[in-house]
Amino acid sequence: MYNYICYLKGKKENIHLIKILSNIFKCKKEFIGNLLDSENFEIRFENRLLDDISEFSTELNVYLNDTVNKTVISNNFLFGIELSRYLNEEIIVSTNRDDPYQWILIRNNSFFLAEEAEDESFGITLQRSKNIEISYEDAKNISS
Repeated sequence: MYNYICYLKGKKENIHLIKILSNIFKCKKEFIGNLLDSENFEIRFENRLLDDISEFSTELNVYLNDTVNKTVISNNFLFGIELSRYLNEEIIVSTNRDDPYQWILIRNNSFFLAEEAEDESFGITLQRSKNIEISYEDAKNISS
């Protein structure tokens, strides 16, 4: 099983995410379901609200079984780009670096290395003043 993880702004409705995932992976909506559902879905997801105060307050985990074509979307960054286009909003994904407070911010067709602000919330808020613009290739290479 393969998975993608990204962080979104605000709460998203499952029905909306199913439609987006259907478009991204070019499959029928009936093949997509909640992680905890008992049915046998090809794509499962967990849409988890972390808190209601952070900038990126929702964690989206998407799990693909082996029958789903994932060659075009080989990592979190590429998945984040697609999701950002469909939602028309910023998305963050993790890097493969040792710093757990460093993220790749995807905004339109620009990519930034971003640092998480220190706070006690469960979600993620970025230190916007420290964003460093990076190239598509660099973002792709450092994505987890």
